[in-house]
Amino acid sequence: HVRDMASLQHQLQTFSIRTARCYCCDATHVDPSTGNAIACDRELVLSTLEFWFQVDAVSEGSKPAQIDPLDYFDSLVQTAVGAHLEFLHGYSLSYGHTLLIGSPIFWL
Repeated sequence: HVRDMASLQHQLQTFSIRTARCYCCDATHVDPSTGNAIACDRELVLSTLEFWFQVDAVSEGSKPAQIDPLDYFDSLVQTAVGAHLEFLHGYSLSYGHTLLIGSPIFWL
């Protein structure tokens, strides 16, 4: 358990949505059972995150500087999710709570 938590902490600290793997890309966008082309999940996920995490940074000039939404998302995963896991370290979670934490729909 301790080794798993250390591994998870490392994965969170180095997380980047840009390097996350998608099944569609691994399968070269072809359904292996039918041979039909499949849509790219990565494109959908990245464009959705870019829309959801648009942030204007406060700048010294008159125009706010745009923060890259994917960098912002990465930083949230690396800091906030890691902090919550550190808090929970040592506590047991039920299967239902684990599913809830892992479901992106509840992150909003």
